[in-house]
Amino acid sequence: MDNATLLAVSGEHGPMRKPMPLPSEINPEGFLVSDAYAAGVPRGRLQAAGLITPSRGIRLDRSDSPNVALLARLHTAVTPRCAVSHVTAALLWSIPLPIYLEEEGNNGVIHVTRRHEIGRVKRRGVVGHRAPLLARDVRAVNGVQLTSPEWTWMDLARHMGRSSLVAAGDFLLARENPLTFDRGHAGSH
Repeated sequence: MDNATLLAVSGEHGPMRKPMPLPSEINPEGFLVSDAYAAGVPRGRLQAAGLITPSRGIRLDRSDSPNVALLARLHTAVTPRCAVSHVTAALLWSIPLPIYLEEEGNNGVIHVTRRHEIGRVKRRGVVGHRAPLLARDVRAVNGVQLTSPEWTWMDLARHMGRSSLVAAGDFLLARENPLTFDRGHAGSH
């Protein structure tokens, strides 16, 4: 073997060892550090080169591109009493967005909102917002707390032009089961 091959195989400081596999109950794409500790994963494995820390208490596989749904689920799991909102919620509701907002939403930064009296979320990888959210303004979808489609549409109104906002509203209303229609509140207005 030539020197370049030896360096690639052994690494700069001696033989490189492949990190031990994560337990089967841990999603290798992304997980909470607390779940990994509960499954018996040692601290050193959580600092392995193949993992990144997008925010305190969260680990992701370095090779994967950001998965918005996974990041949203992980961030809401480590941040109590919040809901994914704004562009992130729009992506998860599949609301059509202008390209510039879609690109912003897929960059790995998650928007979350908390009630005014709780305070804004302050953590790396998160844009924190505060709003007077009530229980009816939040929906649980696939393990993620999201602002309702109506609330999300209102959040988008500050960032989208009129035609894009109309297209988003049309999308919400044109479904067989419109996202904005709550049968439990029909006729109560």
